[in-house]
Amino acid sequence: KVKICRSTHLPLFSGCIDTMMDLRRIGGCVPLFFLAIGFDVIGFIILFIGIFANLRIDGMFYGDFLIYSGSIIIFISLAWWIMWYVGNIQVSEDSFGTSLMKNKRSFVQLARKLSERLSKKSLLQVTHIRARVNKLGPGATQVHVLVFALALHS
Repeated sequence: KVKICRSTHLPLFSGCIDTMMDLRRIGGCVPLFFLAIGFDVIGFIILFIGIFANLRIDGMFYGDFLIYSGSIIIFISLAWWIMWYVGNIQVSEDSFGTSLMKNKRSFVQLARKLSERLSKKSLLQVTHIRARVNKLGPGATQVHVLVFALALHS
């Protein structure tokens, strides 16, 4: 007995099931879920063919290739499962907003402190260079000043 579901217009065999409600149980990242399931199924099929089938082409055994390929595909499905899981983590906006503002303030304070230290350091170097140039006297040329400034920076 085939019924057509009114919400999706797909033929279903055992009654009309609201497919949207069933997909919500999977989570918000339905494509990642189906990619993970698909990679798992294909990986296990290839793995079991490699284990149980005696696959020989022109006298060469290809079971090892299928075993390794199936294992790699199953391992890749782990990435899809992790992305699906991370995509379904619920974060409240209140806690996210306050922690983000705290992190932003601390980052701004850190940047300001670093900027102040660098400017103080460069200001000290400039005053130190000027004091040394003044000690050289009025006969100092620009080459002397540049060589002295480069010696201080290295």
